[in-house]
Amino acid sequence: MIARLAPPIHSGAGQQAVRLASRLVARGIEVRLLTTRFGFGLPRRGLSGGVPVVRWPVWGPARMQKLLFSVAVLLHLIAHPRRYAVVHLHGAFFVLRTLRLIKPMLRFRVVYKATMVGLDDAVRVRDVRGAAFLAVVDCWACIAAPLAAAARKAGVARDRILQVPNGIDLDLFLPRPQQRAACRRALGLPETETIWTTIGAVVPRKGHDLLVEAWLELPTPRPWLLIVGPLESPTDGDADYVRALTTRIQELGLSGAVRLVGERSDIPELLAASDGFVFASAHEGLPNAMLEALSVGLPVVTTAFEAVEDVRTLAPGRVTVVARSAFVIAGAVRRQSTRSPANEPSAKLRALDLETVADRYASAYAELIGDAGITRRGDIVRA
Repeated sequence: MIARLAPPIHSGAGQQAVRLASRLVARGIEVRLLTTRFGFGLPRRGLSGGVPVVRWPVWGPARMQKLLFSVAVLLHLIAHPRRYAVVHLHGAFFVLRTLRLIKPMLRFRVVYKATMVGLDDAVRVRDVRGAAFLAVVDCWACIAAPLAAAARKAGVARDRILQVPNGIDLDLFLPRPQQRAACRRALGLPETETIWTTIGAVVPRKGHDLLVEAWLELPTPRPWLLIVGPLESPTDGDADYVRALTTRIQELGLSGAVRLVGERSDIPELLAASDGFVFASAHEGLPNAMLEALSVGLPVVTTAFEAVEDVRTLAPGRVTVVARSAFVIAGAVRRQSTRSPANEPSAKLRALDLETVADRYASAYAELIGDAGITRRGDIVRA
């Protein structure tokens, strides 16, 4: 698998890559994750979720980073000509140029997972790289209906499109209303306050500044807002944005209600301790955090994004889609604050179980390899 960013660097696509890869490894599929490292703080090789990871250092502006990573992938694949039967890209369509060069020689199959409309969908690939690059991909994995529609619009045959959502670990993200008080005590959160949570890197696209303005519109006593996510990003971080956000919270007198808590490893417990999930991102694919919040049973208030209808159908009646207005967001939060979390995920949410998603990918790999007549060492499919 190839993902430009992967844990411990924050990335939704990278998180999904590791989670999926770990489930595939459990099925006897040999997987390696190829990714980047910024600076030299991470080891060149290691394990993430039980998955072997190979990291290459990159530096400089984005164009330089992409070039360095593409060259590293090229050299790695050439050095291991019989290791990989399937190369699975998670976004990062710039790597398609490399794969196009060596695919005829190495005879691997390519799965490309599009993650966001307008960023890395098939129309974007066609417009930036040219129609010839569409043919490099044997299977277009689309996490939401708009991405599948973009693939069809670009001219991809329907039998090369696999619509498969991001997966959720339902053993971790499940409704736990009876444990809510215990989770709050363990996290040091007040047991009687209403708590809303938003999760995502603190960058301009995620709209945290809009949420801060919305919280000003709420009557006192205001609910808490926990802003969870890394305050720095190696690719799209904006230190000025974080400083301005912190200053604005203080200027508005919201320091007691709005908390920037940084990146956390206890997301299941944080969601179990929350009363609602709020989201104001301008553009998204199929956000992991929102799916996890719905799986936990929380009501969700979100501004519109490209795949929001996919999310709304997963939990009917529990997703409120609003305009990008602080006043409107505040009104929806106020109304939804009286709702209790659901006691169990909907049937459609259960279909997002990570085990089910892993089974679908494993079947897709096997079909691609069988169609191509590819064999590798032993009977192990190598992705």
